[in-house]
Amino acid sequence: MRKFAIVDSNSCDAFPERTASLTEAQRRVFELLMTGLPNKLIAYEIGASEATIKAHVSAVLRKLGVRSRAQAIALSFAFERNRNVQSVS
Repeated sequence: MRKFAIVDSNSCDAFPERTASLTEAQRRVFELLMTGLPNKLIAYEIGASEATIKAHVSAVLRKLGVRSRAQAIALSFAFERNRNVQSVS
């Protein structure tokens, strides 16, 4: 059975506050995570160890209130979609 990332409107509403709580390093890791890069390539890009990146990814997921990279990406896209819809209305 496949599990799909489900994003509710409460998560989208809290997204700006949750991302504001990210440190600069966590924010950079999150930006690269959003591109689909694996930890090893994020580590190379930033110039940090893979263990450090894993710790940052875990912190990002925890602060965003999601369990997986896929859910983090889905939450970010849902927030952007909702923001774009609201600005058009």
